[in-house]
Amino acid sequence: MNNKSKKIAAACLALAMVASVGAADVAGVLPVVNTVTASVESSNKLADGEYYVNVTDYGNFDMTNTVNGSKFSKYAKLKVENGKYYATLTYPKAISNNFVLFEKAKNERYSETSSSPGYAKGLLPEGYDVDNCPFSKSIKRKIADKYNDMFEKVDCTFNDDNTMQITVELDPDNSSVFFNGLYTFSNDAGKLYGSSFSDYVYFDVKKCLHNS
Repeated sequence: MNNKSKKIAAACLALAMVASVGAADVAGVLPVVNTVTASVESSNKLADGEYYVNVTDYGNFDMTNTVNGSKFSKYAKLKVENGKYYATLTYPKAISNNFVLFEKAKNERYSETSSSPGYAKGLLPEGYDVDNCPFSKSIKRKIADKYNDMFEKVDCTFNDDNTMQITVELDPDNSSVFFNGLYTFSNDAGKLYGSSFSDYVYFDVKKCLHNS
């Protein structure tokens, strides 16, 4: 084998190694989906279309503590339309709780969620009686009109298989979302209780799969 042939063989081997690593990375993102191929725009902005993105649920604003047993699915469907990003996320488990409030911090107000904000009173069901609701006093004190401009309501779609889906608009430059909410549940004796939840969820739009 001459020097030219050796160089060609070495280049082919290097390309094969790169392809092998790329395939391993993609395989760890999603379950096997035949219609999906890797695609990321060089400008870090995605072209209009449909994608899948990894989702990570964190318990803090700094995103250093992941949530064990997250209620969210591991990936979301991402639709890019006219440069805007819309992510659809699924609760994979049956929903037995009754949501009183499911809200999301507005994208431009996300940075303010580091100080444990309260709940937008204006997003509660019309006529909801806060004084006589089953929530603790500490939660009731955090339900206030001053948060009305900070949050927007999250609409929930319940499916026949007892899963629930939500769709939210993401900021392409900061695809982290703060979810906040209140829900009620009953014990075996039928007594009603109230509780709350909050999640910092990161949608990895920089590494995604294109649904071709």
